[in-house]
Amino acid sequence: MSNEERMGYHKGALESLVNEKIELSRLLSIVDSLIQRHSKALQEMGVDVEKFMENVQKKREEKTKDMAQKNHRKGGDTGLSDERLPE
Repeated sequence: MSNEERMGYHKGALESLVNEKIELSRLLSIVDSLIQRHSKALQEMGVDVEKFMENVQKKREEKTKDMAQKNHRKGGDTGLSDERLPE
C-alpha cells in the first residue's frame, strides 16, 4: 500500500472517529439532561435519589464483575477481532 493510500486511510478513520465523538457527546448531553429531570421529579416525591443511584451503581459493578468472571472462564475472549489493519 502506498504512503498516499495509508495516509488517506488514516485521515478517513480519524474524520469518522471525530464525528462519532461529537455525536456521542451530544447524546451524553441529552442523557444527562433527562437524568436531571427525573432526579428532580423523584426528589420532589421524597425519594432519596443519591441512595437510589448508589444502589444502581452497585448493581452495575456487580454485573460487570460477573460478566468479567464469565468471560475469563470462557478463555478470555475479548470479542476483539484478530484482523490486521492495513499497513
